[in-house]
Amino acid sequence: MFVEAGMGIEEEAFFETGLPGGIMGDEEFISTIDSSPKELRASKAQPLTSQDLIRQVCAFYGIEEAILRHPGKSPHIARIRAMLGYLARETGCMTFEKLAGLVQRDASGLSRGVAHLTAKEGESEKFRNELAKLQQHLARMSGCQA
Repeated sequence: MFVEAGMGIEEEAFFETGLPGGIMGDEEFISTIDSSPKELRASKAQPLTSQDLIRQVCAFYGIEEAILRHPGKSPHIARIRAMLGYLARETGCMTFEKLAGLVQRDASGLSRGVAHLTAKEGESEKFRNELAKLQQHLARMSGCQA
């Protein structure tokens, strides 16, 4: 009876048709992907492991990897963890859950850190410049490892 009631009803599209490159999603998602820096899109072409990401971000900021696992709430280290979370999300190389396990933090806390970072600094020129330099560093390092 349910199937019969639906016969003849036109199918609804829940997503935009996507971009020529095959990206599907709503308008906001497509515009986010389309406007992402070329360095970030290029880094997706070369596999970046979770350990590579952590190692290279720590090298960029000049800290030891073990510092990310230290207890405490140092604003500088919390910001680096948030940058790691942001990059993990954008590159797709690991989930917040996996990153949380590697840095011995809660995934929801990392997610809030990323949200706070992008809300507070996301539109600032300083943040965009820092992110661009970090992405260039990652692209150079992944190119060296290939």
